[in-house]
Amino acid sequence: MRILVLLLAGVLLAACQATPPQTPAPAPAMPQAPDPDSAMLSQWLRDADSALQLSAREARAQLAAMQADSPTPAQRYRVALLHQQLGEWNSWALARDTMRALRADETLPPDVRRLAGLLEAFNQSRLNAQQQRTELRKSLDEQEALLVQRQAEVQALEEKIRSLTTLEDSMHQRREEQGGQR
Repeated sequence: MRILVLLLAGVLLAACQATPPQTPAPAPAMPQAPDPDSAMLSQWLRDADSALQLSAREARAQLAAMQADSPTPAQRYRVALLHQQLGEWNSWALARDTMRALRADETLPPDVRRLAGLLEAFNQSRLNAQQQRTELRKSLDEQEALLVQRQAEVQALEEKIRSLTTLEDSMHQRREEQGGQR
């Protein structure tokens, strides 16, 4: 009896493993039109990538070639990207201000506005770093001038000490000479 129960359990177990559960076949995916917001973000990211590859000279040349009476947000974005490549304080400030305006533009998709916000912060950090470098350079120049002044003071004091030592030695010699003549 026991063997029969074990044999029956084995057959049931094999039957369960042999028949996989039935799942409905997924419906074929229908191609969807690309989301215009994500297409815009993708284009702006490509623009940023291509602008990062430019030298300052190339960016300046592209800026000179661009002219628009009433630029679109995409054109303003491209101009800001080119300005941030110039490596100059005023250009970074202009790029930051343009990105700030794009970030605040409610007509742009949220992801595009976030990208503009990131680039605004990037340009602001460049401005902050440049300001810190300027302040550090000024402080270093002041410290170097103070060091030169202190070194001159030390040399003057050393010269005075030498003069006093020489005077003291000569006074000592005179006393000895006067003491020996008596």
